[in-house]
Amino acid sequence: MIAAARRHGRTHTAPGTAATRPVEAAPARWQPLIASLIVLAAWALVLDALAPVLAAGAWRGHALAVVTLALVVPGAARTAAPRRPLTGVLLGLLAGAVGLVLVARDGGVLGPWLTDPGAALQEAGGLARSTVPPMTVTGSFEVVVLVACLLLGWACALMSAGGADQVGGTALVPGLALLMPPVLAARSAPGRTVALLAVCVLLLIVTGAPPRRPSRSRPVARRRRVLLALRSGGGRLLAVGLALGLTALLLPVVPEAVVVTPAQTRGGSTSADPTITLGHDLVSGDDRTVLRYTDETDGAPAHRSLRLTLAVIRDLDGTTWQPLDATVPASSVDTLEDADGDGALTAGGAVTASGSDPSAVGLERLRITDVALATDRLPTLQSTALVTDAAGTRTSDWLWVNGTSTATTTADPLERGESYTVLGWTSVAGQDQAAQRPEAATPSAAALTPYTALPAGSPAEVSSRAQEVVSAAGATAPESQATALAAWFHGNGFTYDESAPGSFDGEDASPMDTVRAFLRDRSGYCVHYAATFTLMARSLGLPTRVAVGYATRSDGAGTAVTGEELHAWPEVWIAGQGWTAFEPTPGGAGARADQADATVGEPTPSTSPSTAAPERTASTSAPASSAAAAAAAGADGGRAEGPWPVLRALGGILVVALVLLLPAAVREAERRSRRRRTAEGPARARAAWRELLAEAHDLGLLSASTPLRAQTPEAAAEALGAAVPAGLTAATRLARAATAEHYTDEAPTGTDDLAAGLEEAVAALRASASAPRRVLARLVPRGLAVSLRERRQQPPSARG
Repeated sequence: MIAAARRHGRTHTAPGTAATRPVEAAPARWQPLIASLIVLAAWALVLDALAPVLAAGAWRGHALAVVTLALVVPGAARTAAPRRPLTGVLLGLLAGAVGLVLVARDGGVLGPWLTDPGAALQEAGGLARSTVPPMTVTGSFEVVVLVACLLLGWACALMSAGGADQVGGTALVPGLALLMPPVLAARSAPGRTVALLAVCVLLLIVTGAPPRRPSRSRPVARRRRVLLALRSGGGRLLAVGLALGLTALLLPVVPEAVVVTPAQTRGGSTSADPTITLGHDLVSGDDRTVLRYTDETDGAPAHRSLRLTLAVIRDLDGTTWQPLDATVPASSVDTLEDADGDGALTAGGAVTASGSDPSAVGLERLRITDVALATDRLPTLQSTALVTDAAGTRTSDWLWVNGTSTATTTADPLERGESYTVLGWTSVAGQDQAAQRPEAATPSAAALTPYTALPAGSPAEVSSRAQEVVSAAGATAPESQATALAAWFHGNGFTYDESAPGSFDGEDASPMDTVRAFLRDRSGYCVHYAATFTLMARSLGLPTRVAVGYATRSDGAGTAVTGEELHAWPEVWIAGQGWTAFEPTPGGAGARADQADATVGEPTPSTSPSTAAPERTASTSAPASSAAAAAAAGADGGRAEGPWPVLRALGGILVVALVLLLPAAVREAERRSRRRRTAEGPARARAAWRELLAEAHDLGLLSASTPLRAQTPEAAAEALGAAVPAGLTAATRLARAATAEHYTDEAPTGTDDLAAGLEEAVAALRASASAPRRVLARLVPRGLAVSLRERRQQPPSARG
């Protein structure tokens, strides 16, 4: 037997002989309480990070109170009575439920759930479906949120009782909530929150690791015990110190909010990178609110079309049309631009040239609040002269882009909750003006020349078609020519089709090829129409540019702007008026904004015999009553919500359920694998013995702290027999078989005997446990840690 061991390159301790090395023990008695406080800190971090989805309010303190009861009560109970973990977990559920009822009663929202729970649930679901993030958590909806927090907090307590603290898994349950901002509001979790959550996970692992203790079978000198304690404590302090030190070092450079760009959220963009949005992202915006504004213009009509510009494109050469971004010389948005040079092309230049006070000249006034738009481009009125009254951001950080009324920054991007006031006007052809505006300054020919330049390779049919259109309309003045061009696209076979190929951002065909294909097929979306209009107008000598931003319709007191309103349109310089927006696109956001009725959906039908491709379901009209209800709830009344909120909620529930069931699934796979190895393959007896140990740990019959007369399989079998006498014979047989197999390379019993012995022992163990204990063993299997924590129960070869 010794020769066989030497042949395999291993030493051993003979059966029945005590091990002489220190062995692992159970975590410290105070560990459950400390772990509950660490997980509670993780919950506090996550609840604060949910601000882009759930607006801050009293609910956050209520949720933290409920989670505290569901977590800390089990932690304290398990610390006081470590041998009754299930009792502590049930006490936590009871305490959390009582706390939830008290909070709901004090808030006056408990009554509807007691009298008519169905109606209360329907009200909460309707609020969740009709409100765009960040949602206000009040009333019945708050109760739903608190119940979810209670259940997830209790799930953390269950996982902690099952040993998940040792791998940091308990803190990952609240961490799953960090998926909500990217999914529901296109905002990734704050970098600092993720870093601090990682620290919580590390602290759980450190505090959950059992200390190294001397073997009970051989006393260790006092000096040796002190050294072991110092080594264990020193290692933990070092790990905690490194974690806190790295956190302090990295937090200053970790961004508080991470921008989710359209490229990262394809099909659901709320960020606005004007370069990217000249591609298909102009048709892939979703219905989440990106910003809100209040029209504070004196005497403005309740409903009017507005353009909120992010950037303008002047230079049309190359395969990618880039927006203007030069800010030299630097001029902040809280000052008027000059009236000479490129400044003559701006609204600020017009106000400067008039010598008027911008606050007294009667300009349009909008108060804009960022909701979920992370961008270095400031949304402004189409012609903005001044930006004032900033809250959360500094106007001095935002600089005018040369020759435009747009602004950019090299400092922190615009983030949620920041607000500011813009003074200026929107000039849309065919729309009445809401306020007075000064006469535009007179720019030099050199300033306008870049806006009349045609790119190399411009299609010949662009110029010829433009001449035909204005000749047929008898248009000679610049404004009438531009009007004739825009009208030509509203008919003559042109259709609105968001699936049209080609782009102007270098992703697909070249811009000129895209224009040729568009004139041939007469089908496209806003960027096709804006680009082609710009080329045709320039061929007539009209200074023209492409603007990218949001086409929105004011709802009076407050208006939500969604990703679906992202739009591109052309602007023509009209002497005396300045830049005027024209709308050649017969559908999409521009058509919806310019209609007199806010509930309009599809554009005017084309005269072409071909059928226009329908717009997305999310862009179709809704009945007037539904639109009014949605507007009252803060949503865009012109679009139907569709099934997405429900699908997102179901998806979130499914993800949480899968994560909670993951340990049980892994344990089941491990169970099946060991039973297969028991029937065939090498080390059959060892597989059977380890499965028996795992089952004993699942049921709480064995643990790392169970006293054993020796660190051998036979000693572990005796401990099992003491707890479950009916399983002593089968457990002893399996233990001896595992030991004999290790030292002789074959089990003394046959495969059938091993399988039968395992079934007999497992059946005895399960019969000794209560039904709740068996259910908990399945859902929170402690046996997963057998291979890491219980190696001392195995022959030496089990280390492999």
